[in-house]
Amino acid sequence: MRSCGRAGAKLLTSTVPRTQWRGLWTMRSAVNSFHVPMQSSPAALLRPFSTATPPPEEGNPDAKANPEVEQQEPKDNAEPQPEKGEEEVEAEEKTASEEDLSHEELLAEFRKLKEAKGEADEEVKSLKNKLAYALADIDNVRKISKKDVANAREFALKGFGKDLLDVIDNCERALGIFPEECKEKGHQMSGIYTGIEMTSNVMMKVFDKHGLCKIDIVPKETAFDPNLHDALFQQPVEGLDAGVVFSVVKNGWTINGRVLRAAQVGVSSDPE
Repeated sequence: MRSCGRAGAKLLTSTVPRTQWRGLWTMRSAVNSFHVPMQSSPAALLRPFSTATPPPEEGNPDAKANPEVEQQEPKDNAEPQPEKGEEEVEAEEKTASEEDLSHEELLAEFRKLKEAKGEADEEVKSLKNKLAYALADIDNVRKISKKDVANAREFALKGFGKDLLDVIDNCERALGIFPEECKEKGHQMSGIYTGIEMTSNVMMKVFDKHGLCKIDIVPKETAFDPNLHDALFQQPVEGLDAGVVFSVVKNGWTINGRVLRAAQVGVSSDPE
């Protein structure tokens, strides 16, 4: 017991090694378990280091039990705290730096962000305009391509049909030189006339199937149209005003509404 008292006094005046401190704690617990009354208990010196409350001493009714004191474990026995990651450290530093910003710095940062937002809005607006122009160009290209394909389909026979116009012209000239008696049955030339006429009719059906049409002209009635007619000559004609077609040298043709060949005609002029 005396050694316990000396050790307690040593605890108050100096630093005791950990192993000795643990031994003293074991001795103090054993003393408290026997409840040995003492006028001057050496264990009283260990009360600041004990979690148990000793019984009140005899002969001192005013004495009260000391409150429980939480045992302080050595720092060496504490569980190691997990190290913070780099991202958490950076986030804490960023938060601390933001808190340290002054009012003027915050205003400056706000102006920079506002300018950056304005530049981003302008860039977005420019990109939207470019996108709209690109879409319009694509739509125009699509329409032009569709029209070109349709025109190519409609006018694919333009060159070939124009070459066949000379054949139909010769057939019409041949039919025009036959006298009326040769057209009657039983005439020796009627077979030739019938053959030429049948060839001309077949070609007219083929032309009509592929969109080739003859330009209608009524001599001495149809007015001259430079878009459809090609004037080969002009001369005054009695009873006709100027600018009237009075003679057709070669018929004109159109293909799907477009002029394939203008009609070659003679046009009346003013009398001298």
